[in-house]
Amino acid sequence: MTKFSLDNPLWNFSNKFYKRDDVRSVCLALQDEFGFDINIVLYCCWMAVSGHPIIKTEELSEIVNTTRPWQNEVISDLRKVRIRMKSNNDIKFGDLSKALRDNIKDCELQAERIEQSILYYSGGKLVPRNNTSSIERGSVVYKNLNTYANQMSVENMSALQNYLSILKEALIQYFDEN
Repeated sequence: MTKFSLDNPLWNFSNKFYKRDDVRSVCLALQDEFGFDINIVLYCCWMAVSGHPIIKTEELSEIVNTTRPWQNEVISDLRKVRIRMKSNNDIKFGDLSKALRDNIKDCELQAERIEQSILYYSGGKLVPRNNTSSIERGSVVYKNLNTYANQMSVENMSALQNYLSILKEALIQYFDEN
């Protein structure tokens, strides 16, 4: 089995890029409205900002199939428990339940980090092209995310395209700033 490091360039990029309000809100909307895995969205962005070529459909399909069990059986379940604890007044017990919810949130973040490590090492097979502009990288992320949307069988493509355009512009700005 491959030895994974939790400290890797994808994780570092994701932490910085996700802190942007526009990126965070779009990622959460993609998750809530379309069932997207935010880690895969961030992976598609990182591949583009790193100068990698467009992710092929079969490569992305393999990545989604590899991470889906972890996402569905670990991350999603932790998130559901955390959200229920926050929203259900019958299980709110002040600081006691808040402390547990915070611990669950930390576990959820650790699970996200493990998935990102898997994604990072999956993308390590591709060689980046370092001579591409921010506009070209924005185009790559847009195509990567459209490939992901096709795999997710998104029906409302017009709403989705607005979100993808926001991410594309955010990625161009991020690349130009860094």
